[in-house]
Amino acid sequence: MSKRSPRLTPPPPNKGDGDDGLFHSVGFESPAMNAIIGLTRIGLDLPTQWKLVERGRPDHAEKLAPPLNPAALVNYGTGAVGETPNHKIQWCAWFWLWAMEHGTPQQRCDAERYVVDFFNAMFGEINSFTPESGAGGGLYMSEAQTTSHYAHWWNAIGGVRLGAFRYKNAAILDCTGRFFRMDARLYDLQRRGDHIYTPNARPDDLTPSNVEQRDVISALIDGRPMPRKLKNGRPIPAGWFDSIYNFGAWSVQWLLDKKDDLGGAAKGKREEPILRDPLYIYTRGDDFVSRFPHATKFGPHLLWEVDWIDGQLTESAVTRGDVVNKDCPFELPVDVAGWDAEIVPGVNMEET
Repeated sequence: MSKRSPRLTPPPPNKGDGDDGLFHSVGFESPAMNAIIGLTRIGLDLPTQWKLVERGRPDHAEKLAPPLNPAALVNYGTGAVGETPNHKIQWCAWFWLWAMEHGTPQQRCDAERYVVDFFNAMFGEINSFTPESGAGGGLYMSEAQTTSHYAHWWNAIGGVRLGAFRYKNAAILDCTGRFFRMDARLYDLQRRGDHIYTPNARPDDLTPSNVEQRDVISALIDGRPMPRKLKNGRPIPAGWFDSIYNFGAWSVQWLLDKKDDLGGAAKGKREEPILRDPLYIYTRGDDFVSRFPHATKFGPHLLWEVDWIDGQLTESAVTRGDVVNKDCPFELPVDVAGWDAEIVPGVNMEET
């Protein structure tokens, strides 16, 4: 193989059922998610149809080596890329996994720094994630609250943790371990039975406050039985983990099978998470009210509040479009005087 940067080429489409096992959304996310899965499986020496070949066709959807200059994200494919936490963590994961297998020593060093800086920005310890592209912006765990993009988020988180385990990278094991402890704490606070219900941006129309993969990952971390499907009460099917959209959960399962305790999260260790804006959670017995009293910047769309009272779930109406510097427009559904209150801190607003 020559010294030119290789790219990952997916297997040809399966013409029998039309499912070629790849993501197909427009812009950056599909090739990033495909490449993270392919590079992860190659790095772990797992069976895969993916293979390394030289850069070839200029088609953006097939160019599965990372854009080595982060500035290229802005006009990648047909999507405007570089502004969201999803795009940033996907690029970090893609670049790092690629660099560990195929990059120069300097690229491996840079890629590790980008990953660690991303997580430190998410934890609120640095103001922004700014590689040489200059792409900045808030990167806080509010993204872990989304429903429509949860699979994208965990595609990258799972790939990064698997890579850190594979390459024994202490710095990335440390920061991903912190993420697992923080995310598990969010799950603990908002889980009732087998399911987690949380206010979030980009809510799904059918289950605005719940994500099936989140329920499964929570169960895996805690060592609980697999949850049943929220929509119909049926068991999670045997082939569920084979779906590329559930790669994040597959990653957690694989790591646990290899005795990775996920930074102690699988042993019950927790750490206080930090969001973009404070999340207020009021509890009394099994009842809870979880809401964002104020939104500095969410969108598109925001589910402000989720309530679990007397065993019944209720959700606030969704504010459509971007929500910038607005207070929650809904009154509390019950008088929470005397209830226990926990405030998950946010970086953009003083706790009150």
